[in-house]
Amino acid sequence: LTIVLDIAPEVSARRRSERGGGQEIFDDLALQREIGAFYRRIDEHFPGETIVHVDSGRAIEEVQRDILDHVRRARGEKV
Repeated sequence: LTIVLDIAPEVSARRRSERGGGQEIFDDLALQREIGAFYRRIDEHFPGETIVHVDSGRAIEEVQRDILDHVRRARGEKV
């Protein structure tokens, strides 16, 4: 199971800014857009793999719930 946390580059930039700290090498907005575009199509590069996308632009509690649901399904647990 591969879980991809999808987030708009602008939302990600805002969150990084809010938490403080210095800018890092991958913080460039144009680069974040390219990386995001790749991950949105990652399924194409790994056919047959179990890849799920989770909208991580939402509240952390919602994202956490979705991740746990996907893990439980992958383990064969009832969700």
